[in-house]
Amino acid sequence: MIPAKAASKVLRSAAERLGGVELLAAHLGVTPEVVQRQIDGTCPVSEAEYLKAVDLVLEDVSVPRPGSSTRTPRA
Repeated sequence: MIPAKAASKVLRSAAERLGGVELLAAHLGVTPEVVQRQIDGTCPVSEAEYLKAVDLVLEDVSVPRPGSSTRTPRA
């Protein structure tokens, strides 16, 4: 079971990334009302819905590899 607080944060972030609750609902295959209730913590989030939302949130996150430098070398 996905903790409601964690699910709410992830769904809210995913909705912001996509441009709103309606677009997230379409992506998840549920109604906007269900997504809003999930964000509010009054409706459970399935594991599949949660993982789809996590994928959206992490889509543009890049993780540097160990040993790589994010700094630009000085001339």
